[in-house]
Amino acid sequence: GSKFSVRMLLLAFFCALVGSFVALPHCSDDHMPCTWESNVPAGCPYPRSKLFNTISFYKNVSYPLTNADTWYPSWASNGNLYSSFTDGAVTTPSSPHKTFHCASNTGLKADTGTAVITGDQPDKLVVTPLKCVHEPANATDYTGRYPSANLIHNGVWYYGTYSLGSANGICHNWCEMGPFVGFRTSTDYGTTWMLNSSFTPIHNVFGETIRKPVKYGAPHFVDFGQNMQHSPDGYAYVVASGCLHHPEGPANCTWISGDAVFMARIKLNPASPQSINDKNNWEFYVKEGKWGKTVEEAQPLLTWKGKTGVVTMTYIPALKKYFMAITTPTFFPNNEKPFDTYLLESDHITGPFSLITYMREFGSQGYFVHFPSKFLDNKDGSHGWLMYSANFHNVGGKSNPPGSRYGLCMVDFKLTKEG
Repeated sequence: GSKFSVRMLLLAFFCALVGSFVALPHCSDDHMPCTWESNVPAGCPYPRSKLFNTISFYKNVSYPLTNADTWYPSWASNGNLYSSFTDGAVTTPSSPHKTFHCASNTGLKADTGTAVITGDQPDKLVVTPLKCVHEPANATDYTGRYPSANLIHNGVWYYGTYSLGSANGICHNWCEMGPFVGFRTSTDYGTTWMLNSSFTPIHNVFGETIRKPVKYGAPHFVDFGQNMQHSPDGYAYVVASGCLHHPEGPANCTWISGDAVFMARIKLNPASPQSINDKNNWEFYVKEGKWGKTVEEAQPLLTWKGKTGVVTMTYIPALKKYFMAITTPTFFPNNEKPFDTYLLESDHITGPFSLITYMREFGSQGYFVHFPSKFLDNKDGSHGWLMYSANFHNVGGKSNPPGSRYGLCMVDFKLTKEG
């Protein structure tokens, strides 16, 4: 909206003014604005971006009634955002207050939450939970059933879930990524849902095999803006953290760690929403210019063994660039200690990708990081807001950027080229 545009112009002016006179301090747990020092690990396979190499943060907002995570909003044609959430309690903002407790870690009792997010100012949003929908895990040791791919397009809400197992294994938290199960759909903004009960972790939409390295464990739709307006070809795309075969032992395949990013796409049919659950309608990335019809054909979009966890992608129309955010454990294989998040950019949806910055211990346990397209500056493209959750496991109480917590968090950022 116009108010958001004015706010972003003022932010841009402030950022330029500050940058002209004084370098911002490095981020810590007690002050903002700040610049996050990029700390790139040895073995990073990506060339450095020629466009940006520094990210600075100016304000953090967390919504106190959202004591849950897994926020992946999609921008509908009516201007609202529609999102998943789970593993916690979200309370309606207006009286009489009602609290929705949704939990994906409860096996046969697992359910996943839905919410609508209204407003145009990122620091003054209204988050309203709608309901919890029962999505049971099953008795194959997959006791978790979690939200991932979430999209609303042409009035149809597509809500995907995946399976997790080994809640307390060697990694300490959900050590086995199971297959992506499938989608439920709604044509009335989440009032009612069409469930596809034929799909389970064993009988899943992509036909992946349990107890094997999973390529499409937790896919997320590429964010092409409001009602997918910037899709380059009318397809809906997903990116997913996947695992490769390891001759020396089990695959590095957890909810927050993997080896590669895989991509798939589909032409959605609003007249037949459940056609999204027909594997024959999907195409899987093989190599530049080539798409296959089976998961077996799929090849990685990019690879960094052990460093490719939760992945999201957003198109930045002002730059004609694709931004990717990837999160991975700082101290592999421990999934209860801090996490790192790194940002990539590319001119094309299938790459090649260049590294913008590597943020060690962002959060300090930040995860599910993404660039919601509604809150990106559509004139400049170098600044906007990141959305994420943080610190499900306290990590010694550290909160960096300040205000990071378990819930819906947002932080405004600016990307620059320094040095």
